[in-house]
Amino acid sequence: MVTLQTIPVNEPYRIVRVSGDGAMAQRLRELGFIPGSTCTVVRRAPFGGPMEVALERRTVGLRLTSDVQILVEPLTLDADLFCIGESVRTATDVNSPVAA
Repeated sequence: MVTLQTIPVNEPYRIVRVSGDGAMAQRLRELGFIPGSTCTVVRRAPFGGPMEVALERRTVGLRLTSDVQILVEPLTLDADLFCIGESVRTATDVNSPVAA
């Protein structure tokens, strides 16, 4: 497992755990950073600045502090997963409308 801050841009990952206590970790969970969700870092600012993360059907801008970590694992794309744009959706989601 690696942290969200260290993964390469435009590669899908699955969230394993959001570690940390307090309001920031709780807010991340409310935004959808929960175990099992898929995410992709769309772009990141240089020198440890904020990053844009595609999370399921939304895009979130983040600047993570040192007391909160999002642990992720690489998402293996097998027959039941399709890459659509910059997000990953399961075969059951293909017929659903894509939120802009």
